[in-house]
Amino acid sequence: MRKIIIVTCIVSMIFGGVAVIGCGGGGGGKGDSPKQVAQKFMEGLADNDVDGYLALVTEGSKKGVDVEDMKKQTAEYEKQQTEKIEFKVGEEKIDGDKALVDVTVIQQGMEMTMKWTLLKENGVWRVDLTTEPIMEGTEGIEPDQETTPGTLPETEPAE
Repeated sequence: MRKIIIVTCIVSMIFGGVAVIGCGGGGGGKGDSPKQVAQKFMEGLADNDVDGYLALVTEGSKKGVDVEDMKKQTAEYEKQQTEKIEFKVGEEKIDGDKALVDVTVIQQGMEMTMKWTLLKENGVWRVDLTTEPIMEGTEGIEPDQETTPGTLPETEPAE
């Protein structure tokens, strides 16, 4: 049996200041909707693009980030990554300068849906990493199974 590492749990490590993976795909433009920025964010996540990741997050999210350390940890993560991350970006709900975007991550046969918070800064939507994503639910996780941050319980691979 092996521990299954799912990207959404790793992303939660970013909020604690320990960046394991990068995200991006280029900065969001003034005309990009929150959904489009979330799409670019997830594309960069799948590509382990630290520079692109930083171009898509709020200024508050960048405080205290050690870019070189982030790149080093991303390179380590890439060595361990066995498959490319799949994702679907769903609905967006905009309320003034704040938006929530549904993102479903699919990795190693498991799905997790979250709502990412995006904020409008200087007319451009940015992902806010100072606010943890709202978890919508998980498939394949029993409520009584213990987990540690960044991992899911040990399970057999999905068929």
